Amino acid sequence: MSVGLSTLAMVAIVIIIVASVGFALYLPTTSHCGSACTTSSVIYQTVESNMTLRGQAAAVPCVGFNEANCPSASNSTLRDVDLILYGNTYYYLYNFTETPTGYSTFSNATTTITSYPKPSTFTTWFTNSSVFCISPAHPLTNTERQNPTCPTAPYSSMTIAIRNPSSTSALNSSSGLRLDLALALNASGGVAVVASVLNTRSSTNTVAAENQWPLGAEDMLMWVQGYCGPPPDLPLGYAIFQGNYSPGNLTGATPLALEAQPLGGLCPAQPVASSFAFNPASDVASVSESGGIGGGGGENVTTSTACQRAPGIDCWWGGLGTWSGYWTGSTQQNGAGLVSGGACPGQTASQQFPSGCPLEFNRFAPGVYTVVAGDEWGQVAILHFTVASS
Repeated sequence: MSVGLSTLAMVAIVIIIVASVGFALYLPTTSHCGSACTTSSVIYQTVESNMTLRGQAAAVPCVGFNEANCPSASNSTLRDVDLILYGNTYYYLYNFTETPTGYSTFSNATTTITSYPKPSTFTTWFTNSSVFCISPAHPLTNTERQNPTCPTAPYSSMTIAIRNPSSTSALNSSSGLRLDLALALNASGGVAVVASVLNTRSSTNTVAAENQWPLGAEDMLMWVQGYCGPPPDLPLGYAIFQGNYSPGNLTGATPLALEAQPLGGLCPAQPVASSFAFNPASDVASVSESGGIGGGGGENVTTSTACQRAPGIDCWWGGLGTWSGYWTGSTQQNGAGLVSGGACPGQTASQQFPSGCPLEFNRFAPGVYTVVAGDEWGQVAILHFTVASS
């Protein structure tokens, strides 16, 4: 059977299947329980099994895993695909096996990291155009492409509500810099975070870097994904905490790992920002750097976190700052995972190499969450949102 998944075509409660002998009515009541089940409830329903996809939908897993030599959409065929229903959304489910490419190992004075073993089989949920989730966590697809691990609990709706106010600022009158923080609800069901540092003066404003972060710089940049740690030329950041916090009780609180961090090979020495020359009435600054390869230098960076730094574009972002959950664990259990998330359940502090649990994406649990923005100069802005489920 050949099918194509369409949002309009798949929202019906029943599916009509055309057979050689006529029409048959198919009710999506069959339950599928494998690795994606709890002990008491089914994660999803299987609507149809052992399907064959042809065309663009059939090419999605190969392209999504960044495999070499993927066939064109017109020549793609994918067999043994299931059609599943999770909540009110239909997905294709397929067990994808990567092409073996061997192992790679990186060692330094403190740890040895071995790449994800291959061949490996991953369960993926996908649509006509994109991969939705991958399990177990895959170093490339789950992190660099920001796909979550597949759900491990029965569907439940999640509602995010932003507490008043939805925006706030902190102004340093001596430097003329204002830290802005705003929250908004995203159409995909997450909370969007936008933070920026603005020069309130009508002339160029050069300010020395002070490294007076309200939290550790790494804690403020867990939404930035990279191989060599936080960017040294970004003068602001933010963190999300589970719980209701104020500036006075943040000590000891553990920020959520909004992005899992792929751990790469040898990192070059990175230049350190010594000062920021902000354009008039702008959040764009020219950065004076020292150290690193090639000595000093400068570059233009946008201090708004609602943009992305890509090759040739001097601008930092982190997943566009829209969040519906966080990461825990690592891809290996020996404390030196190829991809590292946040502390495992039961661990009391964030660890660089979480051990004891696999890398997994966790939706925000019901409760109150605190968003803390901060900058190089010690300014702090705090907002809150709540999560409820039904």
